[in-house]
Amino acid sequence: MSVLEDPSRIFNEDESSFTLCSKTGKVLARGEQNIYEIVHGSDKENITVLVTIAEDVTKAPPSIIYSYIRLPADIARSYPSEWWLGKSESGWTTGETFYEYMAKVFYPWLVKFNITLPILFFLDGHKSHLMKHLSDFCSTKDILLITLLHNTTHILQPYDVSIFKPLEYNWKKVVHKFRV
Repeated sequence: MSVLEDPSRIFNEDESSFTLCSKTGKVLARGEQNIYEIVHGSDKENITVLVTIAEDVTKAPPSIIYSYIRLPADIARSYPSEWWLGKSESGWTTGETFYEYMAKVFYPWLVKFNITLPILFFLDGHKSHLMKHLSDFCSTKDILLITLLHNTTHILQPYDVSIFKPLEYNWKKVVHKFRV
């Protein structure tokens, strides 16, 4: 059967970043006084969630990218063992974290579940996905990378609309409520 006729061999990857400290735009202060400095957690601290799902809705293990130098043990223990926890300075996906996910998690998962190769793998054309060593690895493993135009995932990738938009909306509300 051709890869184009087999939905278990067509994968779509998408990711989204979630801010851990939201900006409220408001200052709470006792009485009437001048506020010279506002100090709070890093507004840039975030985690990135990456999901990979086949067209037959088979789900590969997700990836969570943290900005920790060393991931706290209690966080690592709280995740299912098949999930991949990565780290980058910013908490965003980088070329190296995406390569590690593909080499250490996704490809071994394909082998474990006897997914017939080659497969098609659709992903955003962001520079973190366009690394030569990733391309070489995927080529040798029969993973055919198909990059979509950068910043068009809201149109071309179903998970951006069906999973991440509602999740991001509710995440922002919860973080804001937590901070207030």
